[in-house]
Amino acid sequence: MPRGTRASKRKADELNGEDEPQVPAAKVQAVKKGTRASKVKSPKAKAVKEEAKTVPEQDNVAAAGVDCENGQPGASDRVPGLDDSNDVKNQVVANAEVKGDDMKEWKKIARNLKAEPIDSARAGYERLLRRFPFADHYWVQYADAEFTSKNYDRVEAILKRGLLSLLSVDFWLFYLKYLKEKLLGENSKASRDRGLEKDARKKVEEGYEYALKSIGYAFDAGLIWKDYIAFIRTAVCDSQYDVGNKALAIKGAFSRAIKTPVRNLEELYKGLEATGVVAPEVQQEYMKAKTLYDERLKRLNEVKIDYLPEPCANSEADASRLMKWRAVIDYEKKNPERVTEAELKQRVRYVYRRALSSLYFFSRNVVRI
Repeated sequence: MPRGTRASKRKADELNGEDEPQVPAAKVQAVKKGTRASKVKSPKAKAVKEEAKTVPEQDNVAAAGVDCENGQPGASDRVPGLDDSNDVKNQVVANAEVKGDDMKEWKKIARNLKAEPIDSARAGYERLLRRFPFADHYWVQYADAEFTSKNYDRVEAILKRGLLSLLSVDFWLFYLKYLKEKLLGENSKASRDRGLEKDARKKVEEGYEYALKSIGYAFDAGLIWKDYIAFIRTAVCDSQYDVGNKALAIKGAFSRAIKTPVRNLEELYKGLEATGVVAPEVQQEYMKAKTLYDERLKRLNEVKIDYLPEPCANSEADASRLMKWRAVIDYEKKNPERVTEAELKQRVRYVYRRALSSLYFFSRNVVRI
C-alpha cells in the first residue's frame, strides 16, 4: 500500500468528539484529461479546489456505520423483527471494482438494474452500493427487489447491513413494510390464527417505536408517523372497550407527532384536530414545532440530494452547493430544538450524513464542519 494512502487512513475525522467514517472521494480536477484547464475566479470555488484531496476508498458499507450513545440505537443493535443470524446462505459479496468516476456509466448501470431479474441484478447492486454506500434510494430498491422475489433471508441481510447506519427514512419505511408482511401478511402465522394476531400487531408496533426512536427526529419522519397511524387504524375491534382504546391510541400518536418539526406537520395537526378537542398545551407544542419547521424548511429547500451524487468540478455551482449544506449543518449545530447533548449529536450526524450523499466527491477536508 502506498505511503500516502496509509497516512490518509490514519487521519481521524471527528464529529462532536467521535470518528466520522472515511468517505470515498475522487481527486478533483478542473477539466477532463486532454483539455485546457479553465480558471476558477470565485474565492469559494478556489477553496474547494485547493483543499480537495484524494480520500481512500472504503471497502463496504460497514465503514459508514454510526454508533450512538446514551440509549440511542447503534449500528450493532438488534432491530425488532429481524432474525439474529448474521449471515445468509449463498449471500453475494461482490468483489466489485469500486473506483471510477464516470457518472454517466454509473447512472446507466443504476437504471438498468430495476429492469433485470434480481438474480442477475444482485451483483450489480452490490457493485453500485460499494461505490456509493450512501445511495439510500438503491438500498431500498435492492431490498425491495429481493422482497418482491420473496427472498426474505436476503431482505433481512440487506436491512441489517444498512438500516442503522444509513439514517434513511425511506429505508426505515421499507423495513416497516417488510415487518408487516412478515408478521401479518397472508402467509404469516397470524393470518391463520386470530389468537396470534394481537401479539403480531404488538411486535409491529414495537418496530414503529424503534424506528421513531432511531430516526424520528429526521425532517421526513412525518412519513413514519403517517404510516404508524394508518397501521393503528387497521386494528380490528372486538368490543366497545377496544374501540375506545383504538381512538385513544390514534389521538396519542397524533399528539406525539406534532411535537417534532417534520415535513408533514400541518397535515398531522389537522389529523389531530379531527380526533376532537386539542388541549392548549398541545397547541403550544405544535406552534413551537411549526416555527422550527419553517426555519428548517427554508434551509433544506436550498439543497438537493440526487439518487447518485454529482462530481465536483470546482465550479461556482459546486462552491454554492457546499455553502448551502454548511448552512444546514450550522443551523442544526446551534440546537434550535434545545434537545439533550446525545439527541443533538444524533441530529447533527443525520444532516451531516445527508450532506455526504450530495457532496460525496468533495474532499473530506472541504466538507468537514
